[in-house]
Formats: sequence, structure tokens, C-alpha cells
Amino acid sequence: MKNIIPKDKFDMEAAERLQQYSIEEIKEEIPKLLEWLQDYNWLVAHPVSDYFSPHINTISDELVNILRGNDGIWKYWIISLVYSSPVAPNSDLVNAIKHLAENPSRDDIDCEVDIEAQEFMEEYYKGFT
Repeated sequence: MKNIIPKDKFDMEAAERLQQYSIEEIKEEIPKLLEWLQDYNWLVAHPVSDYFSPHINTISDELVNILRGNDGIWKYWIISLVYSSPVAPNSDLVNAIKHLAENPSRDDIDCEVDIEAQEFMEEYYKGFT
């Protein structure tokens, strides 16, 4: 048992244990771990985000599912994760973020997802293309 899923937003021990595993070793836990990125104000969100940052393309299916969901705050933080990643995002991620920039829901607008998505797209076209 890896014990890498935080029990609460202060469970830094679980978040630190996560760092010991490769992305392949935690495949089954990825959806549960991504739930800890629903609010970046949670203490465990930072190390979980840092862990996933270089792996955005490996977990792009999971990230795109979140970006297509109904949780504006979560989408905002996922875009921030992709934005801060040291690797260029794949076309699935770019297209999902572009869609949010161009077709935000009311919740997306309220949570400023559209603004974050538009800023991402501006930087994407400057630097990644």
C-alpha cells in the first residue's frame, strides 16, 4: 500500500510519499490525487501539483475530463498546472483550454477560467508554436 492519497488538506506526509513513485506506479490513483487540485489553497495541492507538472501529457485524458466538467475552480487550477508545466502541452490539452477561452460557461466566467484560459492561449501562441 502506497498511502499517497491525502486524508485531508493538511496531510503533507501522503503528498511527500507521492514523490517516491513514478507516474506509471500511481496510474490507478491519478484521478483521486487530481481531486486535491480542486483548491490550490489546500496545503497538499502544492506538492501534488509539483508532482504532476512534468507529466501533463501523460495524464492529459484525466486533465481534459476535468476541463470539460462543471467545476470552474478546479478547471482554473488545472489550467494553472498546465500553464506552469515545464513541458509543452499536447493538442488535446490545448484544444480543451482553447474551448474554455472561447466558450466559457457562466461558472467559468465567475471563476475567471476564461481569463486564465485566454492568458494561457496567448502565451502558448507566443512560446510553444
